[in-house]
Amino acid sequence: NLYLQVGAFQSRDNAERLREKLLNQASVAVQIVKATLGDGALYRVRLGPMENVEQADSLSKLINQLGLGVPHVVIN
Repeated sequence: NLYLQVGAFQSRDNAERLREKLLNQASVAVQIVKATLGDGALYRVRLGPMENVEQADSLSKLINQLGLGVPHVVIN
């Protein structure tokens, strides 16, 4: 599966704020994936899964236009 990772945060609250911004703009699911790092956690905000590379490219451009940076492609 193809995803776009838009952000990664130590704070779940920050991840939730970004998720809320993206929910209003994105045409795909927005999820928060928790990863354990030593004694802490990292909350990754991802869009997807994408239907194809073209959809990922289109959403990547939208995210960039919104001033949310350049997302990273993630394949699970």
